[in-house]
Amino acid sequence: MATVPIDNAFRLSWEMTPTGFPESMQFGIHTGPRDPADFLDLFTAMGNIAVNMQTLQAPLTYNRYVISQWATGPGFTGWHQVAAQNPAYTAGGGDMLPHQLACVFSVRNTTDTAIALGRRRNRTFFGPLRAAGMDTSGRMTTSFATSAQSIVGTMATELQAVPCIAGFTTDYDGLCVVSPTEGVLETADIAWIGRGYDIMRSRAQKVPETPVFVAL
Repeated sequence: MATVPIDNAFRLSWEMTPTGFPESMQFGIHTGPRDPADFLDLFTAMGNIAVNMQTLQAPLTYNRYVISQWATGPGFTGWHQVAAQNPAYTAGGGDMLPHQLACVFSVRNTTDTAIALGRRRNRTFFGPLRAAGMDTSGRMTTSFATSAQSIVGTMATELQAVPCIAGFTTDYDGLCVVSPTEGVLETADIAWIGRGYDIMRSRAQKVPETPVFVAL
């Protein structure tokens, strides 16, 4: 396991709209850098991941897949979109949990102990989710937790099928961790999935849901 400067980091984002709700949402994961010539293969991997994820998802439409890279420029530091694809892919099924609820998984680097633990892990909030995934205690059912494990494994496998640019070990081909505070991209060796639901917080649009208007 290792770290490299953060400007090598890629963020892959899936933007989607739950059926019957006006607000877009997104989730994202981190991985190592790819050559632009391999972006089409990376989009194919993202599409395969989306197909696999619908086993947990309520009805929705995937609107965009986005590839971003960390960049620093005049007056700007953060994620810079380098490519996007508009799949208009409809998926999922069943009744929906409140669409703000999310499954949470944490991707972690457990070996670079010179960096504080809180700076070598990332959380992903994944939804919208099927109502069938909640048990009577309000947590994720065992079967859905097993499916979530499989989804995370598929994410890693699909990403690993698209190698990083030359000079990077295969550890960076899969799921990685980004620490803006430390300024590094780190390899990851474990993912934790929470059976307790959390609130989806990564939104594609920062706007009120089903708004009413007030004259000012």
